[in-house]
Amino acid sequence: MLTVTDAAGFLHLIPRERLVSISMLAPEPPGTAVNQVGQQIPTGDPPGTKMKLLISYETTTPHLGQMLFFFTDDAAIMQIKTTLRQWANADAANQLVIDAGRPNTPVPETTAAISIG
Repeated sequence: MLTVTDAAGFLHLIPRERLVSISMLAPEPPGTAVNQVGQQIPTGDPPGTKMKLLISYETTTPHLGQMLFFFTDDAAIMQIKTTLRQWANADAANQLVIDAGRPNTPVPETTAAISIG
């Protein structure tokens, strides 16, 4: 089971058999694009992003569900990589827990925790 608490405080439970992928992605550099009405809009990832964690999973619709987390702290990135590696090799009964903050708690943007339970 994958358990994710997002920054808005919502709890997402994803059965391991519905998990499609967990991807660690390199950041996209900042830039600008022009939208349909000719306005320039910023593109790329937030400043300081060193890694992105993308979780894709099956839903009850024809579309995949996805969650994306941004990380700016090297120590957190190493801890996440280690935890994901351990979880991937663990018994299917083990849970992966991702805590991306609470809505009423001031949380630095680099804060996210991931653990096996």
